[in-house]
Amino acid sequence: MSDNSIVGIEDVKKLFEEVGKAPTKVLTAATRKGANIALSYAKAHCPEGVEWTSGRYAHEPGTLKKSLRIKKEKRKMGKSVYTVGPGPEGWYAHFVDYGFTTRNGRYVPGNRFLRDSVDKNRGQIQTVMLTEMALELDKLR
Repeated sequence: MSDNSIVGIEDVKKLFEEVGKAPTKVLTAATRKGANIALSYAKAHCPEGVEWTSGRYAHEPGTLKKSLRIKKEKRKMGKSVYTVGPGPEGWYAHFVDYGFTTRNGRYVPGNRFLRDSVDKNRGQIQTVMLTEMALELDKLR
């Protein structure tokens, strides 16, 4: 039998204890800052029409961009989860993001601006969140 040990495990345990004692306010603020990065990217890359759309569900150009917002999901246990997505005015965002088929069978490909807002900024979001948490934890020490 071999005896396995991890060097520095005591430091890791102390760090987890400190994070466990941190108020959820610290974690919520860090999560919110990360969500703001995704929101700004989504707004910058959201396609805008050039004129009013006609028909049954008419809307003016820029409605989707204006409707993008950060929503906080209600969770138990103090977890803070934010979602970047459209409000009620941007009900058609999934058609723009995923694509759709028209009445005559033509496929219109999607513009993946919502998915890319997280996928292309994953590293930056993690860095900002960790930096924010580190600053707040240093204030608590």
